[in-house]
Amino acid sequence: MLDEEIIYQDGLPVMYEVFGIERYPRHRHFDTLEILFASRGTVDVLVSCDRFTITEGNFLIINPRDFHSIKSNDAENIIVLFYININHFEKYFPFIKATIFACQSAAAKDNKGYEVQLINKLLAKIVFEIANKQEEYPQKVDELVHKLVTILFNHFNVINYYNRNIKISPVKLAHYYIIQKYLYEGFMTRTVLDDISKNEFFCKSYLSHLFKEITTFSVNEIISWLRVWSSEELLINSDMDVRAISEACGFSDPKYYYKHFKKWFGCTPKEFRLECNRIKDAGSSYCKLDSKLGLDSFADCFVSPDGDQLFAEENPPVINRTKLQPKGNRALAKSGLAQESSKERKLYNSNLPVADATLVGKVLLLLDISPQDGFERSVEMIDTLRKQGVVPRIAFQGDGCQTTERERFINRLTGIYGQEEVAKWEFWAKVTV
Repeated sequence: MLDEEIIYQDGLPVMYEVFGIERYPRHRHFDTLEILFASRGTVDVLVSCDRFTITEGNFLIINPRDFHSIKSNDAENIIVLFYININHFEKYFPFIKATIFACQSAAAKDNKGYEVQLINKLLAKIVFEIANKQEEYPQKVDELVHKLVTILFNHFNVINYYNRNIKISPVKLAHYYIIQKYLYEGFMTRTVLDDISKNEFFCKSYLSHLFKEITTFSVNEIISWLRVWSSEELLINSDMDVRAISEACGFSDPKYYYKHFKKWFGCTPKEFRLECNRIKDAGSSYCKLDSKLGLDSFADCFVSPDGDQLFAEENPPVINRTKLQPKGNRALAKSGLAQESSKERKLYNSNLPVADATLVGKVLLLLDISPQDGFERSVEMIDTLRKQGVVPRIAFQGDGCQTTERERFINRLTGIYGQEEVAKWEFWAKVTV
């Protein structure tokens, strides 16, 4: 039972299950990002070498391939487990399999409170759509999960989760992900750094400085962690002795394996194996509950997930209002669309019979952003631009795009995509000069 396969239904990239848990033994999921939500009661979760206590109304992100176990002393607990198929999102986030996500929502509320709120409400909406299976629900669920993964990638990637306020250039970030992917695929080989240097033309000193700058760990510390992390499977699943495990995971000497294992797990490999066997012998004690109970559970924790309430903003982030000022000279300012081709300016100023949100070339033209469905369509089109590698350019024109609505709209986008991402986009508001 250590390796659990998730069977996704109806072509969805997500599924959820509802449990009452006393003891759920150590297990893992391949290519699945798991979110554990404590709907009722409190649970203790052991994820690899980390221990978490998840209280009612909070969630925990569990990375793919991380061994984890769950236990609780609350007899009436209700736990909702969400499974997200990361293979589905690899085309949008090429390095998602080499990304470490980090979030215990209770600990993140101080500096990620707005994003935590959005995640909670997106989870509620996903449960609502799957439980009710209304018309076109697979498409709606897919859109919701894409928003959820975007928030996770922008805000709960381990690089930016701890809010270290570092500025990383896009070039360095791209290099980091390239190297991290190499490390994930080749950490067991002792020539992995030489292979990266040879194939990507990075000198070893650059690799070291880059990782230290971005993660605060040296590249050698990352490699040692990956080797220790991979040894967990052999300690649990095999009868190999510690020396053989050390060699299989890429350590040149068992003493280095002991040193790094104890650094991360706080015990020796032998002590860890004995503890795993003790937990295994204790067996499992949990029951699967009616999936519709998930909907009732979320209704108890949040406002019912319908309409505007899903994106309600009690404390929206502050935006830079100068962002809405038109660019360019007076003539361009009059058109409200700066530094664009004459063809696009003409389209922008014409009275086109279009919906509230329409793509005109590579510009998103907004006539009315006040209704919820208008916002949903807008986000869908923004996602279309981003998937094409196009930096979104958004033009507000209609009567439904007054100053308050524009600010609220950008606040929503900031909550989904992150301040750093939205700051790169261009916005135009039609003005009278």
